[in-house]
Amino acid sequence: MKSYLKLRFRMMELGYQNEDLARVLGKSGTYVVSRLGAKAPFTLDDVYTIGRELEIPPAELLEYFPPREEELAQKKKYPERARSYKKEREQV
Repeated sequence: MKSYLKLRFRMMELGYQNEDLARVLGKSGTYVVSRLGAKAPFTLDDVYTIGRELEIPPAELLEYFPPREEELAQKKKYPERARSYKKEREQV
């Protein structure tokens, strides 16, 4: 299971609650709870928006939003896809 423990600690440090993140993202509280509970993934836009709001340096985003276990398994199973995905991300 994916852990957002570091993200939750950062939220606590700054006094943010789930509802505050929902407001920042323009989403419902249920949306945020399902993401923090690892029932659904955060979108890339969510990650960057939360990162800016909580003052998380871009280089540290992976520490706060670790890859999903399924994504890691796919990279091991299909390393050529992981390489092409990495190239696509570098072009953005």
